[in-house]
Amino acid sequence: MNFEYFIARRIAIKSERTFSKLIVRIAIAGVMLSLAVMILSIAIIKGFKTEIQDKVRGYLGDVQITRYDLNNSFEHSPFVLDGETQKMLKNNSDIEYYYPFATKPGILSANNEIEGINFKGIDKNYKWDYIKQHIISGTIIDFSDSTAAMQELLISNYTAKRLKLKTGDDFIMYFVQNQLRPRKFKIVGIYDIGVEDIDKGFVLGNLNIIKRLNNWEANEIGGIEIKIKDFNRLKPIADNIYEKLPRNLRSYSIEENFPNIFTWLGLLDVNTKVLLILMLIVGVINMVTALLIMILEKTNMIGMLKSFGPATGVL
Repeated sequence: MNFEYFIARRIAIKSERTFSKLIVRIAIAGVMLSLAVMILSIAIIKGFKTEIQDKVRGYLGDVQITRYDLNNSFEHSPFVLDGETQKMLKNNSDIEYYYPFATKPGILSANNEIEGINFKGIDKNYKWDYIKQHIISGTIIDFSDSTAAMQELLISNYTAKRLKLKTGDDFIMYFVQNQLRPRKFKIVGIYDIGVEDIDKGFVLGNLNIIKRLNNWEANEIGGIEIKIKDFNRLKPIADNIYEKLPRNLRSYSIEENFPNIFTWLGLLDVNTKVLLILMLIVGVINMVTALLIMILEKTNMIGMLKSFGPATGVL
């Protein structure tokens, strides 16, 4: 039998009730509690961070491609996606899917209330999987009926409450140009993403509306949104896409488009590290305290065992 294990078991388990035995049990419980708190805290923080990332990614994609110019407004300049760039995007194994889009600022007017908003235009290639998970009323835009799709709109629950609207209601939206351009829409669906910057900032509609308002050609778009397969490799993938684009185009990662959200999420990692360090310190103090008390209480026994000849390291 192992000598060290035999002595330790006699002291910790089979010895008579002593003060050190109680302290050892309290120290063990303290270490177990520290580990449980660390695991639970990491799980909660990582889960919360992943949920926010998925919400932003699901609505706005991971990488956006727009025209390279000095336009910093919400309304991107139009461009035509050439065949070479389309081929590059299709053959890129890191890209899950992509679709065209355009945005245009507008003003919603309903029930004597007004709300500034960004109209995000999409087409039949848009992936509805994420939006369907967050629709709380109604349905998605039906692009199979091109005439009806021109009047259908999805708004957030935040905007619906602000304007006192519900699914099936009609309202007027004024698009911001040299002269305000009014358009009548019908709400076909209400969604709730859960991120205020998105819920209060966007509505979803038909891309052809923006093309018609801006007098774009049929093949012109405002941008491309890309969803990648591995978000942990966002930066190298985004850099690789940027390097392969023609000179008239540029790309942004979602972290560059929404630095406030992702900087805040990055701070959660700092909180996790601080919490781990504090819990580790508590655990170490508990163990050291228990060992010191045992050593002080077992001084006579240590001296007797030492006289039998075992090495100091063994004791």
